[in-house]
Amino acid sequence: MSEENPDLFSDSNVEVRSHGVPENPDILWVVNQDERQEGHEYPEAGGGVSIVLEDSGSETDYSNRTEDQYVNTEVTDSSDTEITLSPLPRNTDWEPPPEGEGDEALNVHSVIIIERESEFVQEPSVVSMPENPNAGVENPIIRLENPDYEPVEEVTDSETSRVSNKRSYSAMISEDDDGQTCPVCLDVWTNAGAHRLCSLKCGHLFGKSCITRWLITEKKKYCPQCNKRALQGDIRDLYASKLTVVDSSEKVRLEQELEEVKKQKKELEIELLKSRMTLESYIKQMDVLKQRVALLEGNTVCEKKALLQKPEAAVPNKIKKFHLEKTFGIQEGSCRVSAFSPLNNILIVSQQIRNQPFRGFGVKKISKNGMEFHSHAMMIHKKALRDMSYHPVTPNLLLTVSFDKSAKLTNIEENRTIQTFQTEQPLWSCCWDHDDPNIFYAGAGNGLVTVYDIRRQSEPVANLSPTEDFGAVVALRYAPGGRAVICCRLNSVVYYEKVSPTEYNAIPVPGLVGPFFSLSYNSETQHLLVSCRPSLANPTVRHVYCEMNGTSVNKLFAFHGGTRQTLLCRSCFITAGDESLCAVFQENTNSVELWSTSTFSRFQSIPVNDHILDLISIKTDNRNFLGTVSDTMVRFFEGPS
Repeated sequence: MSEENPDLFSDSNVEVRSHGVPENPDILWVVNQDERQEGHEYPEAGGGVSIVLEDSGSETDYSNRTEDQYVNTEVTDSSDTEITLSPLPRNTDWEPPPEGEGDEALNVHSVIIIERESEFVQEPSVVSMPENPNAGVENPIIRLENPDYEPVEEVTDSETSRVSNKRSYSAMISEDDDGQTCPVCLDVWTNAGAHRLCSLKCGHLFGKSCITRWLITEKKKYCPQCNKRALQGDIRDLYASKLTVVDSSEKVRLEQELEEVKKQKKELEIELLKSRMTLESYIKQMDVLKQRVALLEGNTVCEKKALLQKPEAAVPNKIKKFHLEKTFGIQEGSCRVSAFSPLNNILIVSQQIRNQPFRGFGVKKISKNGMEFHSHAMMIHKKALRDMSYHPVTPNLLLTVSFDKSAKLTNIEENRTIQTFQTEQPLWSCCWDHDDPNIFYAGAGNGLVTVYDIRRQSEPVANLSPTEDFGAVVALRYAPGGRAVICCRLNSVVYYEKVSPTEYNAIPVPGLVGPFFSLSYNSETQHLLVSCRPSLANPTVRHVYCEMNGTSVNKLFAFHGGTRQTLLCRSCFITAGDESLCAVFQENTNSVELWSTSTFSRFQSIPVNDHILDLISIKTDNRNFLGTVSDTMVRFFEGPS
């Protein structure tokens, strides 16, 4: 064996017996150790083979050389050098064959010459073989790629008599594996993407997504091919130029373009929806303005007729009281707030939804036609609703806020949610900007008031942070005349004057002492009704009636109630004929108290059997109603028109 490369063929059945050609020191001669023929005996030395070095250009005398001497023989001319494997008779000293009788005398059966590319490369390749080495020979040529001597089909070149070891090796590999498919999914791998070509440390090839999923799902981590232990960290990406892979770069690019087109399509759909909503809003606004113009024209005619009438023809209306007209029970319960729109004459009441697969909180609609319930109840929020408000121009749009930290814009005609605005705090109150119908305000439990634009859903327009009072915002009311929003927290009332769409001046309202639980605003008369809980300074419930004068208030009267107020009941303004009234709930007596704003006296007391949470004024079909909302009941009290 060569000392420079002793382990060259340690795993095969061939042996390097000599090397060292002066002109080409990288020539190695390989002989077979195990190939024998029946009927012959072989000497023990040299592994059972003899070496014949034939060199037609050399006059070296081989007659007196032993086998060991031939192992170290240096040949001066390697052009015709061969290594011949031949059997020897028993007890016969080996001699060089006579000239021209080598093949007949020695019965040559294995001849091979290999060449290595460098002294440190472990992969030899066949460079030459004699023509027709198997003629008259029982055993075929022995190939390096078939070390177990299994017969393989001979591949020769008629001109050069050379066999390509690389080509035969590729043919052998192609019989076992086509090198193109993943053994896990039997699909072709790619040179990019999730199913790109990779290998484990054992050398077996897989698609990356398949072998990753295999190692994750299997309890015992092992290679699917050889069952050797393997981990996800053993996965290595391969960049093999001679392995056929599917180029998926074009597919990945098209998929990315498809996702981009889908994203653009979604954005265009949102823009189209917003444009339709804007158009609908303008159409509704135009209809309202037309109705107002017609109403003003009609009032002018009536006023002219009234002026022409004689004074004695005018008969004063008889004073009437409110009486119960209709009662509706809501079995689901959890009714809390209500909202009414004079544009569509529909009353919305919040309630709990229990008859659907996913329980939550929504609204139920009560129409003006006989005051009958609609059959459909909408689920909007996951937690209880705290406030709601109709859009000032588009009556089918309803704004709701909830303890689930979201504000939602819902189309009540189509029974679907259009937009959702997520916040970090539970929301308590809301109102629309009547000067800009695209703006609304939402009050949170930590005292923060957030300004939103329905055209910009991603982020709020402005945040109106509290300075001293961090209590929940129990009420928000917009003052159109002063272009401001009035914020009532648990212990303070603040007037936020709008300077620009993103800038507001916070002006505390003086003279009002909390704690507060309700605030109502009459935009026609610019009056406030602020309800206060009992305190050490004021042991009774107080309902303060004020007149707004810019950023200041002028207290006109205070209606005193009982000594207990545990509920956040919302008060309201209501008219009875020509009389303007304040409606409040008296928790001590379980009654609705009506106070006159002109005489500052009690107008009427309406007893009820349960706790009222919301009071609302309803005008429809020239009829005047006071609506009361309790946990499971909605009542309508009709009063003088």
